Amino acid sequence: MSTLQDKIFISTCTSDKVSKLRYHLNNRGAKLFDLQMIEIERAGITENLKYAFDNIKLFDWIIFTSSHGVSNFFELMKEHNHPPEWSQTIKFATIGKATSLKLMDYGVQADFVSMSNRSKKMVREMTTVLGNKTIRILHPTGNLTGGVLAAELGKTHKISSLVVYKTVPVQTMNHEILNKIYAGEYDLIFFFSPSAFRNFISIIKPEFRSGCLRIACIGKTTERAVQDMGYYPLVVAQKSDIEGMIKETKIYYEKQLIKTSKL
Repeated sequence: MSTLQDKIFISTCTSDKVSKLRYHLNNRGAKLFDLQMIEIERAGITENLKYAFDNIKLFDWIIFTSSHGVSNFFELMKEHNHPPEWSQTIKFATIGKATSLKLMDYGVQADFVSMSNRSKKMVREMTTVLGNKTIRILHPTGNLTGGVLAAELGKTHKISSLVVYKTVPVQTMNHEILNKIYAGEYDLIFFFSPSAFRNFISIIKPEFRSGCLRIACIGKTTERAVQDMGYYPLVVAQKSDIEGMIKETKIYYEKQLIKTSKL
């Protein structure tokens, strides 16, 4: 029997991730409830976007650090009526397998894929790939994305960050799921981003902001955001993807089972 059997989990991730998470958890006998905290909106066409699109062939590399960056970049390119052949003269890099697969959906094979899912490690890898010659880089990104990649690669290369999507709080809330949290009828709440956690804390009742929540989070960035607000996650996925979250959750409950058996 799986250590996740009959566990009740709550997801706060965006709709594009929840179906995959549910598939993995249901296969292990667990239940997943969806309490989406953030939404992804495509950015509007700005002068910066127009300039980047009109001069796209001036860039040597385009670096994507999320699947949202990929999809919204290409959809905006379509809105701008840009022909697809522009991509044949540019090299592409992605962070993580999911981002590279999303790029393939648009008919483009990544020239470099960082499997670390961490910006700092990708910077080190890309520094080796790019070399010392000054390269022009375009980084399609979101409004809340950290600036580590641009700041570090910008020391040697000319990098332009381009906001192609926005992360915003959801407009409607599932109060039935919130009541489950208030009643303690759950095992873990999954958080996939700092913005999802901050929005969650902003909407829950004040008496539940005392640090007693049972939290699982993905990656070090989300972990730091959780800790900065006075909370301490029970589970932290070392690999920043759904498979990593499932793996660390299983390990956590296996350890809990061993502790219980020794009592």
